[in-house]
Amino acid sequence: MHLDSLLSLAGAVLSGVGVLLLFSLAVFIHELGHFLAARWLGLTIDAFSVGFGPALWKRKVGDTEYRIGTIPFGGYVALPQLDPTGMSTIQGEHGGGAAPAAAPASDAPPAEAAPPRLLKDVAPWRRIVVSVAGPAGNILLAVALAWIVFLAPPTGLGPAEATVGTVDGDSASYAAGLRVGDRIASVNGNAVHNWNEFLVESHLGGDASNGLPVVVYRGGAPLDLRLPVVHDATARLVRVVGVGPRLPCVVGGLITNSPAARAGLRPGDVIQTLDGAPVASPDAMMRQVDAHGAWPLAVGIRRGDHDFELVMTPRFNSAEGRHLIGIEFDGSAGLGNQWLQYRKPWLQLKSDATSVVRILRALVAPRAKGESKRAAGSLSGPLVIVVMLWYQVRSGLIAAWPSCASSASTSRCSTCCRCPCSTEGTSSSRSTRPSPGASPMPVWSTRSPTPSPCC
Repeated sequence: MHLDSLLSLAGAVLSGVGVLLLFSLAVFIHELGHFLAARWLGLTIDAFSVGFGPALWKRKVGDTEYRIGTIPFGGYVALPQLDPTGMSTIQGEHGGGAAPAAAPASDAPPAEAAPPRLLKDVAPWRRIVVSVAGPAGNILLAVALAWIVFLAPPTGLGPAEATVGTVDGDSASYAAGLRVGDRIASVNGNAVHNWNEFLVESHLGGDASNGLPVVVYRGGAPLDLRLPVVHDATARLVRVVGVGPRLPCVVGGLITNSPAARAGLRPGDVIQTLDGAPVASPDAMMRQVDAHGAWPLAVGIRRGDHDFELVMTPRFNSAEGRHLIGIEFDGSAGLGNQWLQYRKPWLQLKSDATSVVRILRALVAPRAKGESKRAAGSLSGPLVIVVMLWYQVRSGLIAAWPSCASSASTSRCSTCCRCPCSTEGTSSSRSTRPSPGASPMPVWSTRSPTPSPCC
């Protein structure tokens, strides 16, 4: 089996394990909230289980049976005073484990029915506290995770702002006046602070017949635009097409003996400027490098906490028909930023809470035609939650998979590291960070990007 196949398989396995652990953690904390509140208020607890199905391990302490199930996907707490038969119907009775008694013979006297179980009545306020404790546990988990992100080493990349990084020249958005570098301030009268909010507002407030009223800032001055929108039946979204966000230009790999490699560029470097002009996205940078031609080019770099410039001269690549400096972009850079906007816990929690309130407002007090219908169509259940967890694991945790050539090896790496812009197949060896098992592009991308483009 080739190395790229092994990496792809390992990435898929790790993704599945990550999704399983994250989903199970969320369910476990939810049930733990119910359990702790019920125990504090003196309710009867028949069982507290991590996982479902037959017990791999169980122990009865007092009146409660603690279990570890064979299916490690969530868990449950059995509270007969709140739901007398709910978990018994799904999981079976607790506390026994013996095989059911055989049916009595026809000539034997019928067995007496077991007397009904007498449980102490529970005051309504206690029921409410126990019910609310589950969601409260998930909120506390969110706070804890936000602090973990805050304490983790920073990536050096800021939040994904609502700034346009690419606009297709033949798109209706370009014809309507939208340009690269425009900062989107509001959509349909609702303020937006990042690209994800722009997509949400475009979906909720977009009207294919009248377009989408947008206020952008260009050169510090506000500008009113009306952008055409389309209904994407596949993604079930109303969105502006031909437009992409400003993404960091992170070096994922280098072509051997390329201008960038000779100048000292390294994988992980963030390219910020070209001859002092800021770059908005990999697409924009490719166009800028090609337009600059074979002349010395000052490239502004951020490496860790240090900013500096390197000078290199692009070379014309006949196969690509454009000038290149010999780098491959990190295709995973910027993906997680759309869903993880802030490092500071209170700002991230505020952003998430605001998003929930925005959907609820669209359901009960819509401001645009069809807004409540589109909001209702966007709500999803556990299946989509698992799918989104998969995206986040692939674009976040799995994207950090170690480099397949982390040392200064000169042997050619796997297919995931080959760059189509290399003029010779044997010269494409480089130190790079592969993305095993390419992840699907999240729905916030409104363009059709080329994975890991070269420049």
